[in-house]
Formats: sequence, C-alpha cells, structure tokens
Amino acid sequence: MDKLFGVIMIFSIPLAGIIGWIITEVNEKRKQAEIRRLIIESNIDDNERIKLLIDKRTKKSSTYGSLRAGCILLGLGLGVAITYLCDMAINDTFFITMAATGIGFGLIVSFIIEQKLEKKRKESERNAENE
Repeated sequence: MDKLFGVIMIFSIPLAGIIGWIITEVNEKRKQAEIRRLIIESNIDDNERIKLLIDKRTKKSSTYGSLRAGCILLGLGLGVAITYLCDMAINDTFFITMAATGIGFGLIVSFIIEQKLEKKRKESERNAENE
C-alpha cells in the first residue's frame, strides 16, 4: 500500500505542476488577446497603436540560460568536491548541504555576471543611439 501511495505521489506532483502551468499560460494568452482587442477598438492613432501592440518583453532568461546552467553545475561540482576533500560519506547530510551551497553559490555568480552583461549591453545600446 505504501508503494502505491509513493507511485501516485511521484506522478501526481509533476502532473499538477504541468496542469497549473498550462492554465496560467492559457489565462495569460486570453488577457493579452483582450488587451489587444481593446487597443485596436479604441480611437488611438496608428503609430501609438503599433507601439502598444508590439511585445516589448525580452527573452532574458533564454539569453543567459546556458550561463546560469553552467554556473549551477560548476557550483554543484565545487560543493561535491569540497565534500570529498573533507572525507565525508555520500549519504551524509554534509554532502547534501555542500551540494546545495554550491548550487546557491553558482546562482549568485550567474546573477552577478548577468547584471554586468546587461549593464554593458544597455551602455552599448545607449552609445549606438547617441552616435
């Protein structure tokens, strides 16, 4: 009976997450369609309408996804290496703690690098506009 419950929980939690994500995406698309419909129906000149309808969101997460994944894996490897250097067993709580700390360290490093790259990108765009 416990194994059946475990199997149900293993599949139900990701399934609930996927269903929740799909519902969120569908609702977001509906909101966007409603906003676009209202913009088109309103009495706004064409230039303003075009500015409002163009999706200005940038794909920042896809731009730096590889950097973030690389920093996370590097941090994880660093945490595991520290664990082995300290001669701790794999089943030990220290192993999990160091791995989690390494992942957190990797995320912090990734965040700092992303901020610096974004700042450089904005400066170069500003310089290109001024020239």
